Amino acid sequence: MSSATIEAPVRTSTSPMLQLTNLSVSYDGKPAVQNVTFSISSGERYAIIGESGSGKTTVCMAISGFLPRNATISSEERSFQGVPIGATKQKTLIAPRVPGVVTIFQDAMSSLDPVSTIGKQFTAVLNGVRKTSAKEAIERSEGILRSVGLHDVDRIWKSSAARLSGGMRQRVMIALALAAEPQLVIADEPTSALDASLARETMEVLSELTATTGAALLIVSHDIALCARYVDHLVVMRNGRVVESMTPQELAAQAPGSSYGRGLLDSIPTLSNWDVERLRTIDANQEFTA
Repeated sequence: MSSATIEAPVRTSTSPMLQLTNLSVSYDGKPAVQNVTFSISSGERYAIIGESGSGKTTVCMAISGFLPRNATISSEERSFQGVPIGATKQKTLIAPRVPGVVTIFQDAMSSLDPVSTIGKQFTAVLNGVRKTSAKEAIERSEGILRSVGLHDVDRIWKSSAARLSGGMRQRVMIALALAAEPQLVIADEPTSALDASLARETMEVLSELTATTGAALLIVSHDIALCARYVDHLVVMRNGRVVESMTPQELAAQAPGSSYGRGLLDSIPTLSNWDVERLRTIDANQEFTA
């Protein structure tokens, strides 16, 4: 990837919408995340990058309110729109646990109701925002489904999740998230089960729609190269800690092997580094310069 392929999105606000200061999370006394600090403003697009077990999903669960009961949380500040996270919680499965925050989970099939039609699920989400008539629900959902590239609206409306392809289910999840009119969309590995073409399309849909609605976007991913094309800031995690925080342009300007984030980028096979002799690997104990 070259710096010429990366364009910096325009930021729409400078006031923090989400603030995490020295967030630490442990499970049954075992540390999973330590002293994580960052903030996101309205309209910004962030990505938390890291290998499996780096703590990135735990951070997002701490934001959205989905941490399991065996989790212990401490922080100087963990707030959304100035309200401490955890101060208010909505108990329904459809409504977000933190008002204004909607999470798109990695496995769309297990996240969608396997029995109800997509239409019924849309109606439930829309009624969670405001009371909606059946006609209004159909009209509203039709517009949202088309906005994510799903044009066979009538068939999708009447189908269950099991009757849709993986790519279609992922887009339905994005559409349902947008129907909730969120201020922050969290997408947990939204492209991990998709091929390269569908992964790019999904990222484009997320980026464009959040830009259109003004919602902030937080993506959790191991694919630093893909995310660098669609976000304006990268938070790189390793072993439960933030080791780097930078723009995609700053990442592209780094010399190969000079940082952990650059190491992740260089370890991804591309047309320019496909040769095994040139493809970089990362030692678990390797130290990187600042």
